[in-house]
Amino acid sequence: MRAMVWLGVAFMGTALIGVWAAYDQGVAWRRFVLIAMGLAIMLGVALAGRFRREKALAGIALGSGLLAGAIGAYFLLVYDWQATATGKFALIQQAGIWIQGHRPALPVSEDINANVAGGILVLLLPLAVAGVVWIQSKFPLERSVLHGRPVWSPSSVMVAAAAMFAILALALAVIALILTGSRGAWIGLIAGAGVAAALGRLSHRRRSVAAVLVLACALPFMLWAAVSLPGLEALLGGVAGGGSAGRAVLWKDMLALVTDYPFTGSGLGSTMMVFSTYVMLLYVGYIAHAHNLFLQMAIEQGLPGLLAFAGLFVAAGWRLMARADGRSQVFRLAAIASLVALAVHGMVDAGVYTSKAVPVLFLPLGFAFGTTVTQGSGFGSRPSAPPAHHVLSTAALTSALVLTFALVTAFALALLPGSRAAFQANLGALAQTRAELSRYQWPEWPIQDALRRSPEVDLEPAIERFEAALALDPHNVAANRRLGQIELSRGQFGAATDHLENALAGAPWQRATRQLLGEGYAIDGQTELAAKLWRTVDLAQGQLAARLWWYEHIGDAERARRLAEALKLTQ
Repeated sequence: MRAMVWLGVAFMGTALIGVWAAYDQGVAWRRFVLIAMGLAIMLGVALAGRFRREKALAGIALGSGLLAGAIGAYFLLVYDWQATATGKFALIQQAGIWIQGHRPALPVSEDINANVAGGILVLLLPLAVAGVVWIQSKFPLERSVLHGRPVWSPSSVMVAAAAMFAILALALAVIALILTGSRGAWIGLIAGAGVAAALGRLSHRRRSVAAVLVLACALPFMLWAAVSLPGLEALLGGVAGGGSAGRAVLWKDMLALVTDYPFTGSGLGSTMMVFSTYVMLLYVGYIAHAHNLFLQMAIEQGLPGLLAFAGLFVAAGWRLMARADGRSQVFRLAAIASLVALAVHGMVDAGVYTSKAVPVLFLPLGFAFGTTVTQGSGFGSRPSAPPAHHVLSTAALTSALVLTFALVTAFALALLPGSRAAFQANLGALAQTRAELSRYQWPEWPIQDALRRSPEVDLEPAIERFEAALALDPHNVAANRRLGQIELSRGQFGAATDHLENALAGAPWQRATRQLLGEGYAIDGQTELAAKLWRTVDLAQGQLAARLWWYEHIGDAERARRLAEALKLTQ
């Protein structure tokens, strides 16, 4: 429980830093309130499960079923299948269009994304099933000794009605999940159910080892594979849908934001325009999130935020290692299924985290922490407690060791020039983002370059930070690329090319560097070299056309001509 509290506080702390970092404070504060609500739900569920035991967990599980039914009903009543036709599943599409044609017209102000709905449902369904199973086993229908007939007492009628209502809500949620067409959600739920079923058949010791391996080792391996293994983009495109760029390509592009803001994140709710401005080099929003829960957390809340959430995840898995006797086993397996579904679906989508439904993300974590060890055959027996002095000494020793390790690690990193340079570059990126995007509004500003040339925007604090980073580490990629982008916008082409060449040497995989450096080469008359770089970048969103327009807009006909020549060579 202490681990949950401290990790929750750490995660909330990184969310507060995400508010401070964001260029739009209003959006960031609204996101923070939702995250705080999710952490409060996690704590409340954990405390309820710890002190109220099975009845509390059962009530929460049944409530999850009712919520799943409500989400399913809302999705079925408001989702627009005709406007979002993708051709992935013709039968599902036709069924959705039929429902859309026969449902009542509701005056709703907001639609719900299919992947978000699917992500919510796969977190709630395992918990809801556990609630139904528990209530059926805890309150079996009484039978007459003489005639073997059901005895319909008032309590049994109420329980039967509650169970029937929960089953109906479950059925509605399952129908909605199918009609979302969210393959990632389907795979997540199947994987969660499969892992829970497998762990339920293993012995306690083997189940403990398996749970730790699944929850602690799967996520970093999957993330590494997603951005490293060749051919995975095509596989993900077939399984989870890749959009125009593909999941793996999108993740690689989004990683540039992690390297720009590793300590603080780019800010809560800031991803769309930050990604468009500094990675895709577009003047309007491109995509709302990274389609990866863990990468999205690192982007918005920095690596400390990702580590805090990963710590919560691993601590929940450790908690689930405890033995559960009797019917309480169903709650443990439900929590495992929900967490595995969260992890699997989170690898291909981050919609729940970036939507108003983010509090639901913490429900299975609270459910996992709410499970307790039961001793003996008594279903309601309390866990045996070690002596108080032993608990205090163990907790004090563990806390001291963790704190000492954290302080030593932070001090060691602070002594390294590369770490200090990365921190300065992070602060520079934040200063640039706040200065530019807090003012930038299209079409008031036709393109970000116009804003960088305007005396209304002060970029000197950002430039000073970038120069301080390069004084510590001349090869810092973020500082070189960001300075090169500013210099290119201001017409300082020689300095821009030098900085961008350094950035390319340090991180040749970053698409923004290749596009910007190609522009510098084209302006310098090295059109072949520019075209060679541009051929390695997906420019389907019209990035180069916008650059050509910019030089024509400022009346620089000669550089516009050179850019047009290089552009012809890429076609």
